[in-house]
Amino acid sequence: MLSTLGDDSLLKPILAGGAAVEPEPWVTAEQVAHHLGVVKDTVYRWREQRNLPAHRVGRLWKFQISEVNKWVRAGGPDTLSAEKEDRS
Repeated sequence: MLSTLGDDSLLKPILAGGAAVEPEPWVTAEQVAHHLGVVKDTVYRWREQRNLPAHRVGRLWKFQISEVNKWVRAGGPDTLSAEKEDRS
């Protein structure tokens, strides 16, 4: 994989196998909550207690939907134990 260099290198697509690939956008906790059909507080709780993949950018948390989807498919939110936590 090869990326372009220069002052605007972050804005140019990455070349993968000769084809341009746009980088995946970073999204907010609110957008992740909407994507998963939960409230924003649940996203933050999963980040803290269940290792939901997130990246700190300054004082904000940013997510990539592909990482979130992979985490969900691997059983990250595990609803049975999440219900037990909510009752505590």
